[in-house]
Amino acid sequence: MRPYEADLHYLKQAVPELQSYLLSKELYWPVSGQHEPGLQRLTVGNVLLTEARLKAYPHPEISAGWGDLFEQIASVRHDWQTHWQHKVLHEFPSRLNIWRDHLKELHTNESTFRQHYPTQ
Repeated sequence: MRPYEADLHYLKQAVPELQSYLLSKELYWPVSGQHEPGLQRLTVGNVLLTEARLKAYPHPEISAGWGDLFEQIASVRHDWQTHWQHKVLHEFPSRLNIWRDHLKELHTNESTFRQHYPTQ
């Protein structure tokens, strides 16, 4: 599967659940197709990053039909602005904590990670 196909698949799975996700207390929402390998959890950050990657795709003949998907995201974002902002305010520190913990683990187990570095 090409990278843009994976991104498109993710958004097609995530967008119908976006409103329910925004109204929930969950920060990392399991998308209905979550059992599929490599499918990310639904977060505002994942939606925005995936949308940005697709918008940057350089072949308009392939990306012409994606506008409706982007409009749906914009509509939900507009209709549920406060909930969207609430998710962003919680996701950002959560991501920073994950990154901090990862760096701390790298520092603690440097020799273990060093041997795997060439293959990553």
